[in-house]
Amino acid sequence: MKTEEYEIIKPGNGSLFDRVVTILEQARTKVVRTINNNMVVAYWLIGREIVQEIQGGERGVVPGH
Repeated sequence: MKTEEYEIIKPGNGSLFDRVVTILEQARTKVVRTINNNMVVAYWLIGREIVQEIQGGERGVVPGH
């Protein structure tokens, strides 16, 4: 894990609880972003599979023809 992906929180900045909350919030944000990116890729791949199935593997077929 790369520490530069997280904001460096110095011990003097706020209470221990506040620093821990900040670290957890950063981690949660990164998890959500990663999941969203992976879901977009998954849906795109699913769409591609559906289109290929409909087109019978042919490229450039115009829908409805």
